[in-house]
Amino acid sequence: MIKAITLDLDDTLWEVMPTIIAAEQTLRSWLADHWPEVTPILADNGLMEIRKKLVADDPGLMHRVSEMRLRVLNQALLTAGYSESKASQGAESAFEVFIEARHQVSFYPLVIDVLDQLSRQYRLAALSNGNANVYRLGLGKYFSFSLSAESVGIGKPHPAMFEQALERLELDPDQVIHVGDNPDDDVVGAQQLGIHTVWVNPDQLDWPTDTPKPTAEIECMEQLPESIALINDRQR
Repeated sequence: MIKAITLDLDDTLWEVMPTIIAAEQTLRSWLADHWPEVTPILADNGLMEIRKKLVADDPGLMHRVSEMRLRVLNQALLTAGYSESKASQGAESAFEVFIEARHQVSFYPLVIDVLDQLSRQYRLAALSNGNANVYRLGLGKYFSFSLSAESVGIGKPHPAMFEQALERLELDPDQVIHVGDNPDDDVVGAQQLGIHTVWVNPDQLDWPTDTPKPTAEIECMEQLPESIALINDRQR
């Protein structure tokens, strides 16, 4: 019997790019107002160049997105001529501005209703490569716990996050369904441990890889409870 559902967050419960674009705009506007010496770096796409260099020096930053953004901001302020203490202070404040805006998401239709329904039947856990926080989003009451690439040390599709989830749930893989939008990170990542998968595919794309197809496929979150029920019936 299925006893737990793990869910991806970005592009599964909401569309992430509009949120990130808006958060970036909020951050840049705030920096221009409060730390004006950094404005030329913003105009010349300097943040991206700093990011590339930091990741080249420390590839693990790709899995530590909050730390990476904080270090990018700190280096940008140092490059703009601020002292180390000022740069550190400014980076911390700027990151808080960004992360607050990053959590201003627009949930897909009926997401809250679906989470409420599922949480009454199954244990739920959030598994994300990003830095969205279910507690900051007001979703914490639906989830038993949340794991991120930052907390685990490496992102999906590496099995580590799924393994930690199974360990915390104290369940076997065939008692768990993972739900997500990314064919590789979510579906293939979960499949390699024997976890059932539901692929969230709103654009009705063809399955893009040569790997086995997901256990089920849905176009919207409204279809998820029925999809889980069908998988559960096949388990009986």
